[in-house]
Amino acid sequence: VSVGYGSLVPRELDGLLAPGRHLSCDATSHSFLREIPQCWMTGQAAGVAAALAAGAGVEPRLVDVRAVQRALLRQGAHLSDTVALAAA
Repeated sequence: VSVGYGSLVPRELDGLLAPGRHLSCDATSHSFLREIPQCWMTGQAAGVAAALAAGAGVEPRLVDVRAVQRALLRQGAHLSDTVALAAA
């Protein structure tokens, strides 16, 4: 499954990420994305993004998505081959 970083970022609230069961998705995806492994996956991505945002002194919505992907790859997270190649 591919979950875009934008689904973790609230549309109108700064300084917050919403992983796990709180992420934005359509009704078809919701039943799949609310399961524990997907919650872990989005939680790890949100944690990485929060650390990058804090380190750079920016809002989470301004974090470079490629930087999040590179950090996740270094941590051993599985990203699709397409994303992994683009992040490298």
